Amino acid sequence: MLEQLVKKVDVDLTKLLRERTVGTIHMKVVHTVLLSLLVMAAGCNSDASPQTTVAETFASRLQQTGQAWRSVEMTKAGDLTLQLVSVTQTDGILNIGVGTISGTQCVLVESLDTTANSTAVAPQLTRTLTVGTYCVRVGDDSRNLTGTADFQVRIERPF
Repeated sequence: MLEQLVKKVDVDLTKLLRERTVGTIHMKVVHTVLLSLLVMAAGCNSDASPQTTVAETFASRLQQTGQAWRSVEMTKAGDLTLQLVSVTQTDGILNIGVGTISGTQCVLVESLDTTANSTAVAPQLTRTLTVGTYCVRVGDDSRNLTGTADFQVRIERPF
């Protein structure tokens, strides 16, 4: 539809400019400016609107080799991001991930081992999800913890 509109404007503009005694250079400049304005105006009517996000904190305590998870409701499709913000064991490497709920388990579809980073600009894990219920899991999969450790994960999702 946009192509048809651009062609029609192009034809109408060319006719108009030929009827007037406008120099070739002026005709090209006017034509380029008007065509650019038309394309920009067409882009302004797009349905794409910026997504707002909501951030929440998942905080819990892990035993050595333990894991904890919680459900997350995606009411809009988009990116779910995770960031391990803190772990009380300073050299603690934990596995964070996102998955689907199966009975009483969180079955991971994507995960990674990471250390806490509260100042990171980019999230440590991003997964594009459709509307539905998912789970976020944190675990001592690498058996790195030497005892009990508290953690905090920042979860951000479309709202």
